[in-house]
Amino acid sequence: MTDNKDTENEKQDVQAKGRIWQKLALAFVTLAIIACLFFVAEAICKKDAPEPEDILAWTGGGGDYFMYDPTLGWRGTPSVSGMHRSKVVISHNAMGFRDTAWDLNTTKKRVLLLGVSNMWGYGVKDDEYPAAVLNRINPEVRWFNAGMNGYGTDQAYLCFKKLRPLINPDWTVLVVCGNDRSENTAKRVRTYNKPYFVVENGDLVPKNMPVPRSDKTDGPLTPLSVRVFRKTRSYVLYTIATRIEARWNREAVETLGKKHQVAKNSDPTHLLIRKLFDAADKRLLVVPIASDAKLAEFCKKEKIPFLDLSKTPASQPGSHVYRSGFPKYGHWTPEGNRVAAEHIGRAVLPLLNLESTTTVSR
Repeated sequence: MTDNKDTENEKQDVQAKGRIWQKLALAFVTLAIIACLFFVAEAICKKDAPEPEDILAWTGGGGDYFMYDPTLGWRGTPSVSGMHRSKVVISHNAMGFRDTAWDLNTTKKRVLLLGVSNMWGYGVKDDEYPAAVLNRINPEVRWFNAGMNGYGTDQAYLCFKKLRPLINPDWTVLVVCGNDRSENTAKRVRTYNKPYFVVENGDLVPKNMPVPRSDKTDGPLTPLSVRVFRKTRSYVLYTIATRIEARWNREAVETLGKKHQVAKNSDPTHLLIRKLFDAADKRLLVVPIASDAKLAEFCKKEKIPFLDLSKTPASQPGSHVYRSGFPKYGHWTPEGNRVAAEHIGRAVLPLLNLESTTTVSR
């Protein structure tokens, strides 16, 4: 009886050990499959990702395109060139703007271009942003690109005041984005500190000036995807991080104006444009890329030249706007940049007493 019991126990022990080994084998096979899938995913993601040195170049070396400015909040880093997170190489001139070197002694007519990331050229190459296209198709004019990523109308106005004595433009173009109204009332945008104005007794009162430095640990100087890649060197995790950023960016675009409710009679946008119009000696063309009936009515009343791109393929959103993929969502494709440039050139050249021969896209 005892022998049978011992035999039974030994049999159970063998079975138990067998089950343990089966579980270990299954775990090993599962891990091996996961590792293989991960390596395959790494190879696939690596194929579509920038080179590692280009990803890591975001900070230092040429990848950090913006720097603190006590008047504007931030400005472009001078003479920088590198791979941007939108997977294109972006270059700034010595003035810190996305443009070729500024010939300040040019005898051509001068047009100063102001605006946000669409004018800066978010997501497109160095020969595809509006100013580059305009200088190519209308070379009789020097188009100075002072568009800056993230700027509101308030910062564009302050930027103009700085640049006017330097450039002495014959005309100025202000591109207005759909989220400018909300950002014109904010003292922080995407965790960057910025200047802003409030309306008191019918006039603009500056606030948050000089602008406090932003905390680098809390600002978007380095994208999440770059921080993840720097720590892990994983293209899979880098790709996942870019998808997370894409979702954040889409939500931000789709909820324009909802996060920053503008109180009645406190929106400084119209007064800022009128101040800019006066500072530009009434040689200002306002170009909205999102439908804004109130702005159209205001410019008509104040007799401010107005070009509505919201009814063109370069509208925001529009047929030539990136629809997905961080961080291009809401920005013009290369085709959209060309369409915007054609319309702007067609509108500005007659104001300079020059004839336009450009056919615009409808």
